[in-house]
Amino acid sequence: MLEEGFISKGLKVGNWMGYSNSGIAIYKEKYENGKLIQGISYDSIGNSYFYTNITELPTIYGGDSALKQYLTAELNYPEAAQKNSFYGRAIVQLTIGKNGELLKADSFSKIGFGCDQEALRVIKNWKQFIPGKTRGQLDNMNMFIFIEFPPENNLK
Repeated sequence: MLEEGFISKGLKVGNWMGYSNSGIAIYKEKYENGKLIQGISYDSIGNSYFYTNITELPTIYGGDSALKQYLTAELNYPEAAQKNSFYGRAIVQLTIGKNGELLKADSFSKIGFGCDQEALRVIKNWKQFIPGKTRGQLDNMNMFIFIEFPPENNLK
């Protein structure tokens, strides 16, 4: 991808254009003092998409409160973690597809005592994601979910 525009004092200003490697315009953006004001992107068949943020990360339907309620009902505190009075945070990395589907889930934290596996099990069963966008167009994106152990900590 190639882009062109003006820079003043190290910041993007005015109109910017992005082009594919073959020279086709794929977006137009307007900046003031380095801040994106608005943009429009074009897909391969000419549809246009307006945006005010270059990236919109995927999210969970219902937000944090829905996730906390789900974790309260579904998450188990592994026996090994209980025996060792373990407290910690498991981090699950997800790839969410353009249609909001879960494409991939991996344990990112490796905290042990079965907590990573339990966090991964529970998150793999969650099916409600809002996909992310790049320049207004749906896009596959990564996101992270943090899960506290013991599970009661998720009620905060």
